[in-house]
Amino acid sequence: MKMEEIVRSNSNNGYGLPPADTGVWLLNWIADASTFLVHLERRFDPFFRRAFDFLFRQLAHSSVFLVPRFRSSAYARFRCLWKSIFTP
Repeated sequence: MKMEEIVRSNSNNGYGLPPADTGVWLLNWIADASTFLVHLERRFDPFFRRAFDFLFRQLAHSSVFLVPRFRSSAYARFRCLWKSIFTP
């Protein structure tokens, strides 16, 4: 077998993702723009992932801290309202 007959497999064959073809130019534009934004986000994600994880983790901890306090006061207001309506 000659070397010219061997076809090398290349996973990066250059085809890429085709543009959207929905038949409606607005939907095509929305699909292409959202795909572009996802690709852009994937480029910057490794640089900002730790900062966003830290920020959202702190936000989640603060909401976990605040929810029971709000829930108990809301429950107390509901209980007072319930008693005032249904107490003879």
